[in-house]
Amino acid sequence: RVSWLVDNREVWLVPVVNPDGLDYSMTTDQRWRKNRRPNYDGSFGVDLNRNYAGSMNGDPDGNWGGVGSSHTPSEDIYCGQTPFSEPETLAIRNIVLAHDFRLAIDFHSYSELVLWPWGYTMNATPDNGDFVRIGNEFAALNGYTAEQSVGLYPTTGDSIDWMYGGEDIY
Repeated sequence: RVSWLVDNREVWLVPVVNPDGLDYSMTTDQRWRKNRRPNYDGSFGVDLNRNYAGSMNGDPDGNWGGVGSSHTPSEDIYCGQTPFSEPETLAIRNIVLAHDFRLAIDFHSYSELVLWPWGYTMNATPDNGDFVRIGNEFAALNGYTAEQSVGLYPTTGDSIDWMYGGEDIY
């Protein structure tokens, strides 16, 4: 079964979207979540998972820079100056736009979670039943917990809301 899947699917793995932030968290500040690009106020970094273009599903509450993000550069949840302002999120956007992805899986390794949209509201997506089933199946394989993204904390501008709401990717 696995051989058939590998032979008949194209699989892209992005093991780390934030390499400089990961390096900094491993050597200096274990709770660091942003990249390390200098900000205009002398602070460092943008929280990359708040730098995507929002849910793009027509709900203004899901727009970039809303709930669960900050426009203050020194804050841990700083969303950047504009959506896709960071080279890391721009690279992911360009990969997504260049391919016809059908499924994206978000493993939140720090909290050991499998997450699905929406991150900005407790409202379920039209595909919530599928997300619950798929999330639980993946969680059973790796021992993580499956939950709607907002269950971790509310956020706008995260990758899974943008991919689902903006690019129609499960």
